[in-house]
Amino acid sequence: MFQAKTAHFWHKYYEATGSFGRKKDGSVPSQHVLGQAADITGGSKAENRKLFDLVRSLKLPFDQLIWEHGGARVHVSCGPRNRRQVLSISK
Repeated sequence: MFQAKTAHFWHKYYEATGSFGRKKDGSVPSQHVLGQAADITGGSKAENRKLFDLVRSLKLPFDQLIWEHGGARVHVSCGPRNRRQVLSISK
């Protein structure tokens, strides 16, 4: 089973423009800004794969689970929808 290591969390912050949580371009805020998402890493691609597989196998409630940039990090979000979308993105 996955042994927890110090995880690094990245939060994307955007400057508000007249209404709380809107990005400078006026678009709807990300789940990061709303406190519903985090990009996490176990310190290596191998540990990130374990994190990704663990979240998936435990059938935890989540909105999106995303394997980002070849395993550089794992995006996990939850919210009112919890669609259980499993995705992969790369630049």
